Amino acid sequence: MWSGGFDGNTPSYSWTCGGIHQAAYLDTIVHLTIATGTPALISDNIGGEINTESLRKALSGENGSTPVLICQDNKLLRVLSCYDKNRPVLASTTDPTYEPANPIACPAAWRQQDTCSQNTLHITGL
Repeated sequence: MWSGGFDGNTPSYSWTCGGIHQAAYLDTIVHLTIATGTPALISDNIGGEINTESLRKALSGENGSTPVLICQDNKLLRVLSCYDKNRPVLASTTDPTYEPANPIACPAAWRQQDTCSQNTLHITGL
């Protein structure tokens, strides 16, 4: 999967794992992220501490989708969200048109990357 981080994990192929052209994929993900928004628990506590379980609840979707939290020491570094795919009526192997859709619970392999086990987390401002 494409990663927007500084880890250099950018694919060398022209399709994302979701089967959509990269520009369309990024556009869709950005719009989904904007629509989801940032919970007030985060924006109201920049520079402060928050309860980890409260953050998980604030980030969880109505369908039980819980993002994966990545921390270093007690600082929140990244929130990873997983999405289902829209399945078009017709998709071909030469031009698949799947795109990200609704938030879902992340697969076990992604959940294993969760590194926020502390009771409280620090929300660092930029």
